[in-house]
Amino acid sequence: MNLSDIGGLLRLTLTKPRDAAGLLLAVNPGKEVLWLAFILVGVLSALAFFASNMLLSLVSGGAEMPATLSIISRLTPIGVTAFLLVNLGLFAGALYLGGRVLNGQARFGDIALLVVWQQFLMIVFQFAQTGIALIAPAAVSVIFTLASSLYLFWVFLVLLAVVERFGTVPRALAQFLLALVGLSLLLATVTNLIGAPPQGTFPNV
Repeated sequence: MNLSDIGGLLRLTLTKPRDAAGLLLAVNPGKEVLWLAFILVGVLSALAFFASNMLLSLVSGGAEMPATLSIISRLTPIGVTAFLLVNLGLFAGALYLGGRVLNGQARFGDIALLVVWQQFLMIVFQFAQTGIALIAPAAVSVIFTLASSLYLFWVFLVLLAVVERFGTVPRALAQFLLALVGLSLLLATVTNLIGAPPQGTFPNV
């Protein structure tokens, strides 16, 4: 798949997500390619995180970031990449198990590929959101961020419904919620085991 193919799939995903899901399933990459894509999207996510924070801090005059982002930003680039990869891996696993509970038909490789592709979409929109934040009034930036986030979430649910052969988006939403519940329980268990107070669920990547 070359850059032209990726650009075409990106446009199709945003305009006709059901058709795009079919193309994603048809790609059917091997394990090595999927792992490479997984690592690559983790590295790109870390680069996007640092680049966006750097640009926004220059514009805002070094305004304080939210607590969670501030903690993550103190990590090294390798640390941030590892943090994001762990989050993506856990989310893919939880999503796959949630699909099993709801009798979904997707393989783990299908779910992992969907998570990788969705993360790539989020990276693209993150740069768009940063660009608008740099040149547009704050209200416009907030509206665009909210609207694009909701739209991307809807696209993700449509893709998930097709990949799982659900046929309906509400079942995909139920699968997503099950994954979040599972991750929250896992986090609560881990924090109890290490004696740390719960800090909430995983942040968005």
